[in-house]
Amino acid sequence: MLRRPVCRIFALAIVTTSLAACQSTKSPNASDGMIFHSAAEFVGVATPAVEPKDFVKAARGPKGDYMPVGVTPANGTVKVRDEAGVKNLRDELESTVQQSEKASGAIKP
Repeated sequence: MLRRPVCRIFALAIVTTSLAACQSTKSPNASDGMIFHSAAEFVGVATPAVEPKDFVKAARGPKGDYMPVGVTPANGTVKVRDEAGVKNLRDELESTVQQSEKASGAIKP
């Protein structure tokens, strides 16, 4: 009578351990968990590794690393507007506001 719950707990422990081993493939030495990962793929618990698309490879850079947060790019020069550029921008924004107001007035019943 006590045998059946013990078997279920043992089976649950095996499945949990296998799933944890599948997650270990994210480590720097990924070959450690590949035996468990391939077995999990066979059973249908884990998904196979998919090659990233070309645009993803281009965005990651030559090493495949992501750019760390808080690091500014080297070519981040800021172009300062002169007074004529500021006036043109202000006029453009005001005309956009007027167009938006005119469009929203046409929608109202």
